[in-house]
Amino acid sequence: MIITVTLLHSQRLQSSRQASSGIGQPYLCPKNRFHSQLSIRHNSGGMGFDEISVFHATMVLLHLFFCQQRWLPTPALLQQRWLPIVNGWCCPFAAHAMATTQHLTQLTNLLCSSLTANRLSGNIPAHLGSFTALAYLSLESNQFSGVVPPELGKLVNLKNLILSGNKLVGTLPEALAQIKDLKDFRVSDNNLNGTVPEFIGNWTQLQKLELYATGLQGPIPLAIFHLEKLSDLRIADMPGPEFQLPKKPIERKYLVLRNINLAGTIPEDAWKVEKTLDLTFNKLVGEIPPTTIRRQFTFLSGNKLTGTVQDSFLQNSQNLDVSYNNFSRSPRCSSSNGNNINWFRSSSSYNNLSDLLPCSEISRCPKYYRSFYINCGGQDVKNGRILYEGDQDSESNAAARSYYRLGSNWGFSSTGDFMDDNNFNDNKYTLQSNSNISLVDFGLYATARKTPLSITYYGYCLENGNYTVRLHFAEIQFTDEKLYNKVARRVFDIYIQGIQVQKDFNFTEEAKGSNRNFTIAFNTAVTDRTLEIRLYWAGKGTTSIPRRGNYGPIISAISVCSGYRTYCEEPEEASKKPIVIGVVTSAAFLILLVMGVIYWKFCYGDKYTRERGAELKGLDLKTGSFTLRQLKATPDNFNSENKIGEGGLGSVYKGETSSLI
Repeated sequence: MIITVTLLHSQRLQSSRQASSGIGQPYLCPKNRFHSQLSIRHNSGGMGFDEISVFHATMVLLHLFFCQQRWLPTPALLQQRWLPIVNGWCCPFAAHAMATTQHLTQLTNLLCSSLTANRLSGNIPAHLGSFTALAYLSLESNQFSGVVPPELGKLVNLKNLILSGNKLVGTLPEALAQIKDLKDFRVSDNNLNGTVPEFIGNWTQLQKLELYATGLQGPIPLAIFHLEKLSDLRIADMPGPEFQLPKKPIERKYLVLRNINLAGTIPEDAWKVEKTLDLTFNKLVGEIPPTTIRRQFTFLSGNKLTGTVQDSFLQNSQNLDVSYNNFSRSPRCSSSNGNNINWFRSSSSYNNLSDLLPCSEISRCPKYYRSFYINCGGQDVKNGRILYEGDQDSESNAAARSYYRLGSNWGFSSTGDFMDDNNFNDNKYTLQSNSNISLVDFGLYATARKTPLSITYYGYCLENGNYTVRLHFAEIQFTDEKLYNKVARRVFDIYIQGIQVQKDFNFTEEAKGSNRNFTIAFNTAVTDRTLEIRLYWAGKGTTSIPRRGNYGPIISAISVCSGYRTYCEEPEEASKKPIVIGVVTSAAFLILLVMGVIYWKFCYGDKYTRERGAELKGLDLKTGSFTLRQLKATPDNFNSENKIGEGGLGSVYKGETSSLI
């Protein structure tokens, strides 16, 4: 008989009593309470009455975390071969202390216990060490705090121990070394301290080791790399001194050594990894081999690799990312043979534009821009008068992807695979909201682009100067319509121009829930015509809700404009502003001038005319018409001796004659 205990948050069960063969009506526990679900699988035709005590003892395990109320099934229910039973009571968070030692001693046959994703808090109960038959224990994606209890070392039959996604502190206790047959150990996303313990290198049966963002520091014991059965090794985001990857011919399916200060060259044995080789964001140098085995994912981004990438290597790489390196030759874009190759900033070219757009024909900027606007994961959409250009045309497997928008001045570089998802997310690097979101700018937040590791959005051909960067977010995947999504946490880091501006960023908390937009602004400077915005998953947050492989950064939209501003002005309005000011000013001046002339004419014009007329009155003025010859003869053909001055219309001459009048 195999006994499996799974605890589900009450909000994950829409009709708990219906789950137990039509017993009662749909039932939902109040907030902050749980249903406990028990599944019993046995090989014989039914469960005998002599096994009811074992069943009862298993129910006590539920009481260990929740409550002391007891319930026993009827003999008829016990005759089913597969028996899912959901008990119909609700239990508070902190009632686990009510279990007694006498109850715990009855759990000698318990083999598997999973408490994954239930918002459990407090310290991990030391009483778990009493279930000595346990082979599987998962406390993943909860809120346990405190230290890892050394009593877990008493679980000598344990094969799987999963403690990831909590708030554990302190060091890993030496008592865990007593578990000799452990095959799977995961303690990612915690706040541990100290160094990676040496005793992990003594777990000779270990097949999978996952240490993402544990809080531990290097160096990593070399004995871990010598474990012959360790086919899945993942260590990421761990500070420590530089070290080189040892040469050890061990067959591995997965090797992830990301952002752990790995230096030196890549040993030949590493190129034999079968499925995923991830050595990103280290300090690796040297050249890569001319060829490699056919591998699904090869991630080498963020190193100092040099030399060239040969055609034979490209043809065996289904998804290859060599971005942010120092290769000496231009990328061989025509040699990819239909594979996904990311060449973004892969060479040490002196042409910055060629590094950004390695497989394009653009070598110089046709003009320079002062802004760009992106609707991430969607189509073009207008927000006010601003057109947010979409990147949906790039929808495909973005595990190693470089894209730029034709006719514009931006693009993105994406890298990473959603691991442990059985390839479910291979073509799901964008999100589409299925919710009835009541957002003002719904069109802008209806889609998002996501990445399991890192994505860089960049603008190019920009005028140098100061800029405002506004990043727009909304959680449209882990939404409240499915209540168990509330347990999910999405956490990542943000870099702008290579500088970390946000660490452990959780925009859902900032927005106070899903389906709510949140915008964050940053000021930065452009000095080389380019601007880069990078989102990076540093190993934190949940990875198994609602299923494994759901994690990593998402972003809905990006707006970038010149200057330091609270809001980016609309490009059309900004370009018309000087013209509008000039037209308005000119019109106002003309109106004032006309009004002044009219006022003068009515107030002073008649008076001036009368006074001038009085002065001339009585003069015997004679008038007539004269020819040009007569006028020229009068001042002796405009002799300079007759010049008496200059007027507004030219020189003035005197002349005397009696023949003209």
